[in-house]
Amino acid sequence: MHSRLLTSRSLSWTALVLVALTAGCTLSMPLLGQTQMDPPSAIGLTAYTGTLQRSCSPVDAAALALELEPSSPADMPRISILLWPPDDFQTGAAIILDGPSAQSAAAIWAGETESPAGGGLWVEAYQPEQEATGRFRLDFEGGKRLEGRFQVRWFDPGPMLCG
Repeated sequence: MHSRLLTSRSLSWTALVLVALTAGCTLSMPLLGQTQMDPPSAIGLTAYTGTLQRSCSPVDAAALALELEPSSPADMPRISILLWPPDDFQTGAAIILDGPSAQSAAAIWAGETESPAGGGLWVEAYQPEQEATGRFRLDFEGGKRLEGRFQVRWFDPGPMLCG
């Protein structure tokens, strides 16, 4: 009887270890199958409002500039995003923001500018030269992440001469 109890305890410990290892493997996988290009959940995101306007890129090509201000809280940064070519900005677009690409972004925290190492912009609705809504994610060095949703109105700065 002593050997049967020992076998039962061994099986119990083995089962417990297998459950723990399986749980650990499950937790390391992306939540609900999310990938880097999945937009952030709309729940609990900081709301940003601002403008969308024609601009010029650093290589003197046509671009779109999003200037975003947080609705609240006050300690959230202002966001500037410059996108080129502007034709990429359309309803349903998922735009990658990363260092070597033709896109750029910056967060302005109390006067200090910080450029993200990567991120994305998801355009939910866009009416050209009127308004747009969507979500963004900016990933910074050290693991800091900034996510928000935006609603912008078109601002016409007048003719832009790029190139």
